[in-house]
Amino acid sequence: MRRLTFALAAVALVAACARMAAPPGGPSRREPPILVGIFPDSGIAPCDLKAPAEFRFDEVTSDAGQANFGTGDGTLEKLVMLSPDTAVPIVEWHRDRITVKPRAGWRPNKTYRIEFLPGLLDLHQNISKSGAVIAFTTCGPKPKRVLTGRAIDWVSQRAIPNALIEAFHLPDSVSYRVTADSTGRFRIEGLPDGPYLVVASSRPDPKHHRNPREPWDTVRVTAQQDAVGEIWTFPRDTAAPRITGVARVDSETIAVTFNRPIDPALRLDTTLVRVGLLIPPDTVSIGLIEVLPKAYSDSIHKPAPKPRTPKEDSTFRIDSLKRDSVAKARPAPPPPPTNVRPTPPPDLPTQKRPQLGTVLVIKTRGTVRLDQSYWVTVAGVRGPGGVPGRPSGMTLLKDLARVRADSIAKFKTDSIKADSLKKAAGTPAKVGGP
Repeated sequence: MRRLTFALAAVALVAACARMAAPPGGPSRREPPILVGIFPDSGIAPCDLKAPAEFRFDEVTSDAGQANFGTGDGTLEKLVMLSPDTAVPIVEWHRDRITVKPRAGWRPNKTYRIEFLPGLLDLHQNISKSGAVIAFTTCGPKPKRVLTGRAIDWVSQRAIPNALIEAFHLPDSVSYRVTADSTGRFRIEGLPDGPYLVVASSRPDPKHHRNPREPWDTVRVTAQQDAVGEIWTFPRDTAAPRITGVARVDSETIAVTFNRPIDPALRLDTTLVRVGLLIPPDTVSIGLIEVLPKAYSDSIHKPAPKPRTPKEDSTFRIDSLKRDSVAKARPAPPPPPTNVRPTPPPDLPTQKRPQLGTVLVIKTRGTVRLDQSYWVTVAGVRGPGGVPGRPSGMTLLKDLARVRADSIAKFKTDSIKADSLKKAAGTPAKVGGP
């Protein structure tokens, strides 16, 4: 019994020693870990560098969470981005130091960039909101190139927070990775000189690699250019857009919906589109005027402003006079307080691009009737930056519900007219005399 008691006490002691916790006593710290040193710190490393790169902090950091076994799922592995090596680096925790090293070791005459992302915890559960970067060249000059830009999602026309940015050094295609901030802006420091191909993509995988299924785009910059500008990402697919729906907009317009966004600059020739009246066993074409993406079609076919009637003008004048008299009678509002900060303007993209959409608008010469079925065929439709697809078609069936509603409304109108005519005809005319 005594041996069992000693064994349980030993197990409890080992578990207590293995558990990370803040030391007892003293005030609780409220500041996150502060970086106090890095290695190499000069931007230049020896050709035969063997020691790992090092981030030194002013307190003991926390290693609690998933262990770092080289799979990229470890707590510290998720916070480290090593470029140009794409493999998961060796990340080790040494209380107030964190070391990073490539699995294949350092190579001579090569520029490395190590970014430590925000999110490091200390023993008081304070989390760091800023990162750190180590950039150096083994047996070479100190890297000084800087690239800046912003990632924009073309579909929503908004910035992409935490977008993955990859700068491919040309012509050797060595990749340097970085994550954008909450506004989609990025700054890549410590790069070797030369031209670059910069790729922006949204929602990378946990190992900080690009997901080819997510929207992305590229911008090429010269050796003398530091500003990348805005990179507008959009969905990519090897398959062309395909028709998923056809609807009648009015008597001269048909809207064709696709399963993927279409190129907003698409201008299809009318010979690639056919709208035919479905009369078995053949179709009769009703003729086309134009085929345009919906955003562009709406911009050039804006409805004319409705002219005001004399009654509306007089009512508007009376209302404006009333408002002016009330405004003059009221005292002037007090000035706004000086200690209130004005609301900043929205952080919108500087470039102007048309909206990406999935609808193609067809203007026809003939009348598109509700009580008839039509066959619509479209060829040459492509996505943004894609290749034209094969012809795709779909039947526009007659809208029986709207036909019935129109017929009922017309029947009511005709019956009202008939009743009024009957009443007018049946009323005897009044002849003189009391």
